[in-house]
Amino acid sequence: MLKLPLQIFSTAVLSSVILPITALANEAQGEPHWLLTLIVNFVPMLALIGIWIVFMRRYGTGVRKDYIERTRLHMERLEEDSRKQVALLQEVVTLLKNRG
Repeated sequence: MLKLPLQIFSTAVLSSVILPITALANEAQGEPHWLLTLIVNFVPMLALIGIWIVFMRRYGTGVRKDYIERTRLHMERLEEDSRKQVALLQEVVTLLKNRG
């Protein structure tokens, strides 16, 4: 069952992508066709730029804002814990002074 869609897909890829590129490559003996040169040189660069844009939109400002908010909440918790520890230490000092 899986062979038929795979054969159709591979035939479609072969006929739509690979054959035109090989036809362009075989068209000129010395110099390749300008479209082939364009595809080979600029499409990978455009793909990398596209991937970079996707990552910047996905992991750019939204994550940074979330990180800043989590950092602020963490610092507030640390300050609260520090205040509690200081209060406990002051209570211990008071108890030790009253004891002695």
